[in-house]
Amino acid sequence: MLRLMTIALVVFALGTFGLPAGAQDKISSKEIKAALKKARFDIAVDEEHPDKPVIGIWGYKPTIDEKTAALLKGLTHLESIGGYDLKFAPGAMKLLKGHPALERLRFQGSTDLAAIKELPEGPQIKELHMGGGAFTVEHFEAIAQVPSIRTVSIYLATIKPDDLRPLHKLKHLEVLILPRGHRFPRRICPASTHWCNSNAPRRPTQSRSLRRSRNSRRSASSPCFRKS
Repeated sequence: MLRLMTIALVVFALGTFGLPAGAQDKISSKEIKAALKKARFDIAVDEEHPDKPVIGIWGYKPTIDEKTAALLKGLTHLESIGGYDLKFAPGAMKLLKGHPALERLRFQGSTDLAAIKELPEGPQIKELHMGGGAFTVEHFEAIAQVPSIRTVSIYLATIKPDDLRPLHKLKHLEVLILPRGHRFPRRICPASTHWCNSNAPRRPTQSRSLRRSRNSRRSASSPCFRKS
């Protein structure tokens, strides 16, 4: 009972007064989980880890402000942040700089361009997934400023082939997944990509050798497929 009262008090304080600087270091993982659920985030945990730490969060039209970013900074196993119409308040992305595990962002419904522009001063994101809406060259120019990115996935979206040209600046880009049903000229594929596909993609989490073996017969027909 005392434990439940403590969690309730923390959630009330976060919702009413905000999170004081450095307070995330004094809040337990269970209390952070409770606060995130209160903010309508679904959480995924590592079931194989004895402490079952949070490794991913997803929300419906959530806004990650400085208070929430401070909470997330305390989740040292957090790998993924995503949501439908996910937004970051100005400066919130920068607060996640130096996060030890965060490497994946998933935007669905709309993509927060302002947040992407802050990524160079934020966490070392390796995977960026964007679905829904129309993307312009401004989006890809912003993405091209994030050298840590290895995977870019775009789905259920409208894009023009030439708008993708800025991605050639990403020296470490390995996987580029483009909207299904589109045909893109080979020139849009950055030279560094191991897999660039405009058809129904296989999951980029597969090993490179497995992707190559399963797609080798499609290399001639898939205009964006490249061998390493």
